[in-house]
Amino acid sequence: MSKLSGSYESVVRGVSEQAAQNRRSGQHFAQSNMISDPVRGLARRHGSLLQDEVMLDIAADRYADLLADTACHRVYPFFVGGDEYDLIVRTAADTADLGVDGFCWVFSKKTGEFVPTVFASGDAALQTVMAGGVSAAVNIGRYVYLAGNTLIPTHEASAAWDNASNRAKIAATVLTGAYSRTFSLTLQRADGTKVVGSYTTPSSSYPGILDTSDIPLYNGSTLNEEYQKQVNDRVNQ
Repeated sequence: MSKLSGSYESVVRGVSEQAAQNRRSGQHFAQSNMISDPVRGLARRHGSLLQDEVMLDIAADRYADLLADTACHRVYPFFVGGDEYDLIVRTAADTADLGVDGFCWVFSKKTGEFVPTVFASGDAALQTVMAGGVSAAVNIGRYVYLAGNTLIPTHEASAAWDNASNRAKIAATVLTGAYSRTFSLTLQRADGTKVVGSYTTPSSSYPGILDTSDIPLYNGSTLNEEYQKQVNDRVNQ
């Protein structure tokens, strides 16, 4: 019976999701809670560090409901004045009837503390969002806009331009047409008659005599120093 001996190659060359034959020697396909470092070797990733905490004035028998409710929360990062914040908000319905206690929190990454959140009282739309949860959030300037799962905007549409008078009209646009070229458009009515519309693009030069006699050469007894510029401006115009 033969005996083989040898050593394992380095296992700290990181993680690669490529096929096994394409990975470098020592690379893993997956790595959980570990850090590959060529100096320190394979080290365990640090656990979570407590940043801040929020005390809620709720009854002890609601703790289990609040803990289960946090599974429905999602983090939306946003910026105000260059400072980064995290909005932690419920994305599902408030089945435990926690109200404001479990709806959302705001965490400042600059100070490492939670920002006090004040809710408006008697706001029907806010109560609807709290009860149904948030489907999306977007940061615009100093504001964060929330879309509710059950708060569906309504609208009314009126066909201001869809009438018989406007449907009897048509518009055509000539883009980058050559100089002094005529473009035409032929329309056939329902009764078989035809209407032809045409448009001729401007010529490359002024089509007539340019009159600059209204530009004074003299202002009283003084020579108009702006005369040539005013004539050139008229030609360019």
